[in-house]
Amino acid sequence: MPKCLSVLFALTLVACGANSPSPVPLAGRTKSGSCLVEVRPTPWPIPLNEPFELTVELFDGVTGERSESQVFLEVDAWMPSHGHGMLRKTRVQQVEPGQYQVSGMLFHMEGEWELRIAIAQQQANGDFFQVVRDELALPIEL
Repeated sequence: MPKCLSVLFALTLVACGANSPSPVPLAGRTKSGSCLVEVRPTPWPIPLNEPFELTVELFDGVTGERSESQVFLEVDAWMPSHGHGMLRKTRVQQVEPGQYQVSGMLFHMEGEWELRIAIAQQQANGDFFQVVRDELALPIEL
C-alpha cells in the first residue's frame, strides 16, 4: 500500500475512534439496590469543554435483566470539590424500554466530577400510586 494511503487509513481509524462510545460502561447500583445502571459516554474519552452524549441503560437489581419499567430519568453532573455542577441542562430521551439517550452534557473544567442519575417511578400502593425516587452517583475524573 502506498505510504499516503497508509497515512490516510490510519487517520480514518483515529477519526472514527474519536466518536466511539466508551468500550467499558461506567456502572453502579442505585442507593436502594433495585436498579443497576450502565452509562456509555460518546465520544470516549470524554472531551474537556465540548459537548458529549450518554447512553444510559437500566437493569433490574435482582434479575439483571433490562428494565421494562416506565421511569422518569434525570441526569446531571457535579464537581464536589468546587461545589457546582454543569453550566448546561441535559435532555433525556427514551430510545427503548430501559435505554435512554442523554444530550447536553459538557464538562467545562478538569477535575473530579460526579455523574448524578435520578430515577423516578410510579408504583401502585393499594388504591393510589406513589412516586418512588432512587439515585446514584458515578465518579468521573477528567
